[in-house]
Amino acid sequence: MNSMRQKAYTRQEVPNHKTGIVVGIDVSKGKINFAAFHPEWNTATIQVRQNQAGFEELKRFIEDFQDSGHQVWVGYEPTGPYSICLREFLLANRCRTVQVNSYHSKRIKEVRDNSPLKSDDKDPGVIADLIWQGCYQEVHA
Repeated sequence: MNSMRQKAYTRQEVPNHKTGIVVGIDVSKGKINFAAFHPEWNTATIQVRQNQAGFEELKRFIEDFQDSGHQVWVGYEPTGPYSICLREFLLANRCRTVQVNSYHSKRIKEVRDNSPLKSDDKDPGVIADLIWQGCYQEVHA
């Protein structure tokens, strides 16, 4: 009956519910939208251009939370060539970077607010929800 045994399943690590913050990032061709999410609160979505100045603003946003003692996870949905520069920037700045499967984020949008419609304000929250659930992949250099 070896074929009937369940395989051991270990859940991925998730952010700490007291000190953890997930910064969800929606990446598109010329801009990025990001917001910070905690189980009890979240920030407003911020939109910046996808260039060095925008990345520096994102870095300051992340560092503000790190300086206040939060464990920051940065998550995004890979969007082909548009997310490569962001990924390299985050890894160069030693941010805990994870990515979510685009198929999963598409499906969870419907569960989140009963609407499959895409919205730049909605996407960072969907990405953060998936990370809080442990549905992500670690990004390595």
